[in-house]
Amino acid sequence: LLIPPDIFAAQMQALYEAGWRTTTLGEFAQGMADGKALPSRVFVITIDDGWWDGYTYAYPVMHKYGFVATYFVISSRIDQKGFLSSGELQELQAAGNEIGNHTTNHVSLQAVNLAGAKAEVDGASDKIAAVTGRRPVSFSYPMGRINGVALEAVSECPGLKIAVTK
Repeated sequence: LLIPPDIFAAQMQALYEAGWRTTTLGEFAQGMADGKALPSRVFVITIDDGWWDGYTYAYPVMHKYGFVATYFVISSRIDQKGFLSSGELQELQAAGNEIGNHTTNHVSLQAVNLAGAKAEVDGASDKIAAVTGRRPVSFSYPMGRINGVALEAVSECPGLKIAVTK
């Protein structure tokens, strides 16, 4: 779950030199929906939770190689100390990165009822849209846990097209 900055930089350089390129999870989902096969040597980078280091360390390295990522943010932490700011999210999106939904408070959707799960998922999409001007199309289940309540809440959230777990 944690890759030191020097290792990440070396990995990105090696992938770039080997001819790999990136796409966002949303673009990947759209390609699947359209029935398009991905070109060879394409991968998706995801960065969870919206910590500051995704901007400070990962973004400059990815930008250097023309790579993009899907940043899954916890919406209640936007503009909080140690997490991504609204301005950073806007800059990341303007550079071709995707801002994905990782719920409002990073709670396990298995631990709440349907109303609570919908509030977590819909509330995060609403906040991200307010910050970036774009509703998320990608979702990452907190802690990787999925059940029927989680599936229903995510499937009913406007705009979401793909959901992933670790």
